[in-house]
Amino acid sequence: MAYRAVDNHVYNAVRHFLRRRHKLRTRGTRDFPAQEIFGTYGVLRLRRVHLGPLPSDPLAWDPLPCDMR
Repeated sequence: MAYRAVDNHVYNAVRHFLRRRHKLRTRGTRDFPAQEIFGTYGVLRLRRVHLGPLPSDPLAWDPLPCDMR
């Protein structure tokens, strides 16, 4: 849930920056869609970053590393 809030904030901040830079009078949602900001411009989307196994799979998560058994 927090990642989505951060993604929305970053999207709005980048879109607002680009809108001011290009001197647009509109909100810029049509000129700078989320796919373009997170794709073409290379802004990292936190919702798609996942480091480790999914929490819904209990067998994939092992609390002890192999060398500690």
